[in-house]
Amino acid sequence: MTVMTLPIESILDRLLTLHQQLNKLAVQKTDSLKKGNMKRLEMLMAEEGTLVKNLRQLEQERITVFGNKTISLLLEELQEDERERISQLQEKVKAEYFLLKERNELNQQLIEQSLQFVHLSIDLLLPEPEPVTYGKPQKKGYEAAVGQSFFDSKA
Repeated sequence: MTVMTLPIESILDRLLTLHQQLNKLAVQKTDSLKKGNMKRLEMLMAEEGTLVKNLRQLEQERITVFGNKTISLLLEELQEDERERISQLQEKVKAEYFLLKERNELNQQLIEQSLQFVHLSIDLLLPEPEPVTYGKPQKKGYEAAVGQSFFDSKA
């Protein structure tokens, strides 16, 4: 095992763990969205924020250790057995990433559908706006009956 393998493997392991945790939260967020449990959703989003912060710190660590080299470039510098192990770990991270991306897209769709439902409900509850006319406003109901006389006063 070369000296470089340890940091790559460590970073990928932590990256995998963070993505697995984010995926668990995303599944719980889907459930909360379906049930309309906003309190639980807020708690999950706070946890998610912490994990995203950890991802950013891990990315800064990766840049500090390896600069802007990609995993593919780093793999070329490793021996064959190390390359295989790190490559497998990289594939696991990719798989978790794509699962997370799909789940987040589903959650986004659920949020959009919920917003559409809320807007529709609000539209149904609001009264229809009065049509704009350029004449004297018409009186309705009791006001109309009181304001009119059955007898022509000019007669």
